[in-house]
Amino acid sequence: LLQNLKEKGFAGGLYRNNRQYFYAEQPDRVAKRYEKRLRSFIDVIPSLVQAGTDQEAAEGIRPISTLAELKDFYRDILDEYKNKSYRIIGNGQDWEVLDPEFFVRFRKDRGAAHIRTKLLLDSRFALQNPAEKYLLRTWKFLPEEYLLNGVIDIFDDKVLIIGTELRSLAVVLAVPAMVGIFKTMFDVIWDAIA
Repeated sequence: LLQNLKEKGFAGGLYRNNRQYFYAEQPDRVAKRYEKRLRSFIDVIPSLVQAGTDQEAAEGIRPISTLAELKDFYRDILDEYKNKSYRIIGNGQDWEVLDPEFFVRFRKDRGAAHIRTKLLLDSRFALQNPAEKYLLRTWKFLPEEYLLNGVIDIFDDKVLIIGTELRSLAVVLAVPAMVGIFKTMFDVIWDAIA
């Protein structure tokens, strides 16, 4: 144990009369040693973050693992999509149940930011579907035989897929060709429903 502490810099050692003696290292010396290591790590952080960002950008796929990350994503949408619109396919219950207070508030904030949405909704959501005009929502219900679990938000440059069966809570796809496919699929379904 003492040898281990010595190797980590918390203890020192010396030999006298063929015996090894250990002593506690001065706290300020330990602090300086670890401060240098911490400083070295902090200096590398921007490079590590950039490497992760570059990889995400190259792959065009970003997992969202926690509800807090998902909420941050939606908060960013309020600024990024102000006075714009996007499409949604899904089950409003699956979306809202994640945090009812947050998502009901988000819907109102989205309307206040003049973000229009076109929604293709699971018919099971018909009774709970908010119809207030200030929410700037236009919707159609899918036929009853088509039940959806999860939600897909289709933006101009990305697609957010939320599903409880996913390994992550959600996934953001930012691959232009895939975004185009989702937009086209939405429009075809929208036009096909009376």
